[in-house]
Amino acid sequence: MSHYSEKHYIPSKEFDRFYYNLFFKKGDKILDIGCSTGNFIVQDSKNIIGIDIDMDAIKIARKRSVNAIHQKNPKKLPFRNETFNNVHSRHVLEHLEEPLGFMKEIARVLKKNGRLILFTDKPNKHFWDDYTHVQPHTKKSLEQLACDAGFRRFKLYDFPLKGIFGVGFLFKYKIISARLAKRIYYLCGKIFKQDGLILEAVK
Repeated sequence: MSHYSEKHYIPSKEFDRFYYNLFFKKGDKILDIGCSTGNFIVQDSKNIIGIDIDMDAIKIARKRSVNAIHQKNPKKLPFRNETFNNVHSRHVLEHLEEPLGFMKEIARVLKKNGRLILFTDKPNKHFWDDYTHVQPHTKKSLEQLACDAGFRRFKLYDFPLKGIFGVGFLFKYKIISARLAKRIYYLCGKIFKQDGLILEAVK
């Protein structure tokens, strides 16, 4: 098993379920770029296609009966123009030497008014602990990438890597809405230091 698939094959069902429900709904057609072992795909395996360059991770994902594709070349997605309504990518951008080309490929496979949800690590003191990281991204650089790739609307959120205690529980039992949960995360990001950034962009 590779370094990256081993690192990310961690039981995180509750967080992935919360994360999925926060930004998507059942039945959404989604391309998951950097799907790793399939933790996100299993939230709605009938409607999510995963892709990853790590064959070890793909083998694990396929054992979980999900639609996962091994892609050797991350610069070119194996899909036609305007194929997907949604693209999700988590922990991928910081590993790429040519992030703009990657963003343009996402825009290419997204339909008009299609949406991208992209998660990346913040440039903090722990960023280089992962030797596979290539370059960090800030809010400013993410905004520029989204703009240069052709996205016309976008929002940025400070986001913790492992969630905020209690919010997932309240959201799970519908005590708070997705909109309020996002607002809580946004406010916490303003007050406390968070580990990640989320870009929500519309083509």
